[in-house]
Amino acid sequence: IAFPGIVTGGYAIPDACVEYVITVENAGSAPATDIIVNDVLPAELQYEAVTFDGFTAGSFTAEPSRGDDCGAVTCEVNFSGGTLPAPTGGDTETTGTVTIRATIK
Repeated sequence: IAFPGIVTGGYAIPDACVEYVITVENAGSAPATDIIVNDVLPAELQYEAVTFDGFTAGSFTAEPSRGDDCGAVTCEVNFSGGTLPAPTGGDTETTGTVTIRATIK
C-alpha cells in the first residue's frame, strides 16, 4: 500500500500508526484569516484523532469518529475559518499545524 508523503519501498504494517502533519505558514505582516484545510484519508486507514496547533481561531468538523474504518465511511477532516497571527519579535513567520493520526488496517 502506498500512502502520499511516505517514502516508497516501505511496508504497510497493520495496526501501525500513520501521522499526517499539514503545516500552514504566515510570512506576511498581517494576520492570515479564513484559512481552510481539508483532507480525506485513504480507505486503507482507520481514523484515530486530529489536533490543531498555532491557530488563534477556527472550527473543526469531521465525518469520522475515532475508530472509523475509512474504507466503510468517508474519513474527511475539515478545518475552516482559521487565523494565524502575523509574525512578531523578529520572527519571519508563524506556523499552524493540523495533525491527523490513523492506523493502518
